[in-house]
This record gives sequence, structure tokens and C-alpha cells, in this order.
Amino acid sequence: MVSVLIPTYNYNFFPLVKEIHRQLINENLPFEIICIDDASDYKFKENDNLVHLENASYYMLEKNKGRSAIRNYLAQKAKFEWLLFLDVDVFPKESDFIKKYIYAIRNTANESVFCGGLAYDKISIDDNKYLRWNFGRNREQRELIFRLKKPYKTFFTSNFLINKQVFSKIKFNEEISLYGYEDVVFAIDLKREKVKINHIENLVYHLGLESNDEYLRKTKVALDNLKLLSDKNIIYCIDVKLLRAHENIKKFYFDYLLGKVYQFLGKYLEKYLIKGKSKLFIFDFFKITYLSYIYRN
Repeated sequence: MVSVLIPTYNYNFFPLVKEIHRQLINENLPFEIICIDDASDYKFKENDNLVHLENASYYMLEKNKGRSAIRNYLAQKAKFEWLLFLDVDVFPKESDFIKKYIYAIRNTANESVFCGGLAYDKISIDDNKYLRWNFGRNREQRELIFRLKKPYKTFFTSNFLINKQVFSKIKFNEEISLYGYEDVVFAIDLKREKVKINHIENLVYHLGLESNDEYLRKTKVALDNLKLLSDKNIIYCIDVKLLRAHENIKKFYFDYLLGKVYQFLGKYLEKYLIKGKSKLFIFDFFKITYLSYIYRN
């Protein structure tokens, strides 16, 4: 009935798999769990314990496929009609996580995509990881009522269930080779195909918080990717708030000014964001200056 698909890279996934496996066994239904390592730099010994779990498999690739291609490859290997995609660095908030998805399948007629949502724990966060946690808690963690109003804008591929036939018509866009915005593109493709996203209250905690400097580096890569996707007409201004903001400031040539701000002050903004408990509006300002800079250069 359900194929649980987990792409992994440089991460100990066994605690997640063990919990998902326990919940699936309790539901007494046909299932499989497939984990594919996308050519990690190093290996976690605990992951080898997966071989002892019934209906679970673990593959290691010699060459990195990338974030989109690895998910398509997982779906290709799946044998059941429902695909549950989970990022490797999440963990179910509740012990009835699988039960809620099964209930959604059985009690929602003619629906093919369910999104459970993301959560960030309230525990004290190390200053060195504050930027990622602060952004996630205030921009990604959304109440169900908000997600229901904006189903495509609040979709994340880190925790969603989709019918295999529907997925085969859409798939992840493999033109996306860099980090960032594959969630947005997938949601755009769902909307284009008139596939409804059904948001439910079935949260996972996002555990894999990068350090401030690593998250800032990945943010810059994501913005480079955003420009590339926009240039290729894969993403449009209407799809991303940051692109709309950039388009608006271009009308008054403020993009040139903001590009110069990044050129001369970018390293100071980065130092501020890396050092500790920075403000999100500074992070937003950093992103628009960097985006303006790469568009001008």
C-alpha cells in the first residue's frame, strides 16, 4: 500500500527509519521503506542496521544524482500505489504519524496529494544554528489554517504523500541541479496539472539544522539557483515573493543600488548573520541585496 522513500546524504537515518518502521508494523498493512544514499562523503555505521528491518532496503550510489533525480529514482524503485516522501533529517512529531496518513487515504475521496507540514522544536538553540532555526520556525512552520488558505505556497517536499500514478505524470524537475527551490517547482507543476494539495495536521520536526555559516552559504547557492530557474522560465515572479520584490525595485533602478550595497557591505551583513541571534529582516535584506548583485553581474 505505501512505499516510504527517503533520500539520504551524509546523515544517520536509522532513528527515523526505525520509528517509521515501528508505526507501519502497528498499522498491519503492506509497505516498504527505501533509502538511497546519494554518494555520501562518509558512512554512518548505524545505518547498516536497516538490513535487520522487515521490508526495508538501503542502496548506496557511487555517483551523486542530485536532489531531484534521486527522488525520481526512489519513486521508480517503489512498488506500491502511495509514495511517502520524507527528508532524511526529519522526525515524526506524533506516534500516530503513519496512522494519520492512512486515515487520509481511506477517508478522502479522489484525492492524491497530502502534505503533513513542518515543525521546529522550541528547545533552546545554539547561537551557531539560530539562523536556520529562526527562519524555519517563522517562515516554514505554519498553522494548518494558513496552509489550507495557500496550499501551493506552503508545500514542502520534506513530508508529503502522493499517489504513484499522479507522481509519474509530474516528477521532480531534473533540470534543477543546484540546491534550492525544488519544492516550489514541484508545487508549480502540481498546480499546472490541476492536482490539489491537501494539507493535514501531521507534522514532522526538522532536525538537521545547519550552522549559521553553512546555511548562509546554502542560501547563496539557492539564490543563484533561483536566478537560473527564473532565466529558464521554470519559475516566475508570481511564484516567489523575493522575485516579485526584485522585479518591483527594478522599476525604480533600486536593484543597482542594492547590488552595490552587497558588493561593498555584503561581508559585514554575512558576519552579522553568522555571529548569533540575528534578525530575520536583516536576513531578508541580505537576500535581496545578493539577488540584485548577481542579476547585475
